[in-house]
Amino acid sequence: MKDTEKDSDILLKSLTHEEIYMQNQELHSNNKILVNKNGCLEGKITYLEEQLEALKRIIFGQKSESFILSTKEQQRLDLDIEDQIIDIEDINEEKDVKKKKKRGGRLRVSKDIPIEKISIELPEEERMCSHCEKPMTEFGEEVSKKIEVIPAQVKIIETARKKYSCSCCQEGVKISPLPDSAMPKCLATESTLAHIAEQKYLLHTPLYRQQQYWKDHGVIFSRKTMGTWMIKLAELFKPVLELMKEDLLKTGYASVDETVLKIISSKKASCMWIYTTGDRDVRKITVFEAKSQKQGVDNIDFLSGFKGILQHDGLNIYDWAKKDKDITSIGCMAHARRKFEKVVKAYKATDGIAYDIMKIIKKLYKIEEIIVEENFSISQIEEQRNKSSRPLIEQMQARLLKEENAVYPKSTLGQAISYTLREWPRLIRYIDNGRMRIDNNHTEREAKFLAVGRKNWLFAVSEGGAEANAILYSISSTCRGSEISFYSYIKYILENHSVLADKERLRKLLPHNIDKKLLYKDSS
Repeated sequence: MKDTEKDSDILLKSLTHEEIYMQNQELHSNNKILVNKNGCLEGKITYLEEQLEALKRIIFGQKSESFILSTKEQQRLDLDIEDQIIDIEDINEEKDVKKKKKRGGRLRVSKDIPIEKISIELPEEERMCSHCEKPMTEFGEEVSKKIEVIPAQVKIIETARKKYSCSCCQEGVKISPLPDSAMPKCLATESTLAHIAEQKYLLHTPLYRQQQYWKDHGVIFSRKTMGTWMIKLAELFKPVLELMKEDLLKTGYASVDETVLKIISSKKASCMWIYTTGDRDVRKITVFEAKSQKQGVDNIDFLSGFKGILQHDGLNIYDWAKKDKDITSIGCMAHARRKFEKVVKAYKATDGIAYDIMKIIKKLYKIEEIIVEENFSISQIEEQRNKSSRPLIEQMQARLLKEENAVYPKSTLGQAISYTLREWPRLIRYIDNGRMRIDNNHTEREAKFLAVGRKNWLFAVSEGGAEANAILYSISSTCRGSEISFYSYIKYILENHSVLADKERLRKLLPHNIDKKLLYKDSS
């Protein structure tokens, strides 16, 4: 040890002041490099820990996106919102009575369901008064209701056409023509095709399970046969889809989202695009479109000539829309929120920037909830948002800008802040336009609806099958949005298939335009 110290002293004495200064500078420089590397490594460790926690939550955790505050914080949030909300009594004077909570156990059915009435008469001998023994007078009836389900029945419709020939000259045979049919050589009737389509595109039952269903009913249908029928059915309904697309784009407010779709015959990455109407006061139209590649250019064909509002998330595949002068591009607050939600759940945070941003966004959504519940007009929505939401938005932006440079950029929190600030102009655009929504969730719900079915049928065999899925899912989702029976709609159009060639007649019979009475007149 003493020898080492002596060697160091000798070395220092042999160095000039300039050489010592240069070595000192080099040590300072190396130290800075090591500090920076250490910071980067700590950031990477934090990022990897966050990814690990996120993966654990995906595999083992709850899928809910709900953000739960403590009881005191929730009460404080409710009071803050109530203080900011414009006096609702001045806007809706007739709504001075609080809404009653919906009670469970009540019979709630569509008015279009047929009613079979059973009358129970009191025996004649019991219609005499027990006191004066005079005949009693009928003054009303007590009605109770129950739901009766009639299981599906399968039958063969055998059409026998009489043939005639001349017994004298024994030439020339005459026979009646077959009844008109949308799919003449198909073994399935209109109701059978509608049933298969409903099971797959509304109830998410894949064809291999339906094959077992038909087998249980004494009929052997192969998956390939049913798949071919669905492709032909979708081909028939293409005119319906084209008019639905026209009506959607005419509204001037469309929302778009995308989800993965596996096509066995295609080597390219495939995708299903989902477009919906954005306005709350119109019957919802949903159009699905299958594409072989997930690229921004995919949207250009569908949205060709579109002018108006386009709502989407912050993926770069929508950059073209942000640059289009005819399109007002707006963002999705729910996407920004989820990025901060990952941080809060990963660290189980009860304070900090991510937690604070989540609280602000929760207040913004509380305001939107009240706006929907009270059915505000567009001008009232704009007034309310400017009074209540704008201060929260400004508070949120100030906090994000303050923390932007203090957070490791590649961490989950850094990415959340970066995404939100990058999308900021589009995220807050809804404040000044009462027509716009705060998020794209109404379109995402349709993507999730497709995802439920995809978990069952897993993939499309061919691009033709993927296109058929897109057409029939479009009609199924639009029927749901218009609160009509998908089965009844498909059956009605097949039975009146001549309208598919008449654009003007067909437009009146689109799922979002059709008179519901037409679909249920046979069962009433």
